[in-house]
Amino acid sequence: MQYGVYGPFPIPAGRPRFIEKRARDDVFDQAESACRGLSQAHGCYIFSMRAGRGYRPWYVGKACGKGGFRGECFQAHKLQHYNSVVTKTRRGTPVLHLIARSTRSGKLSFRNAGQEIEWLERMLIGLALRENPELLNRKDTKYLKDLVVPGILGRPGKPGSFNGATDTLRVSLGLRGG
Repeated sequence: MQYGVYGPFPIPAGRPRFIEKRARDDVFDQAESACRGLSQAHGCYIFSMRAGRGYRPWYVGKACGKGGFRGECFQAHKLQHYNSVVTKTRRGTPVLHLIARSTRSGKLSFRNAGQEIEWLERMLIGLALRENPELLNRKDTKYLKDLVVPGILGRPGKPGSFNGATDTLRVSLGLRGG
């Protein structure tokens, strides 16, 4: 179970700022240049806005069916999500990161691994929610949004404001610092 990360691939947005389905071809031409076969690969993807040196995730999805990333990333309802962000943020460049399943030797794997990819998607949603509480994903986010263990899960809290048990658990989980 290994994955490679590719991108970020800029998504062309015309004037007025709007992403059309034909942007898919530009993105997947870039993806194919980066790694042959990537557009058909399976895995997860993250739609973000790049501003300056930073990236803010807005949507996490999975591609584990026929057509791989090309068949999944630019479906009509996904374009609605993307365009709501592009309109709302008004600045920055929309980008796509692809996290593709690969073999141990680093070649793309096209084996169907639906449950594995679903688990990865949930993990990535949790990480993205930590960076952006306005993440557009709805599925599998209730506990990620509402469950709080101060200093561990949910609202991050301020380092130094936790009790000794929380501080030691943070160290054991590698959560040192903010």
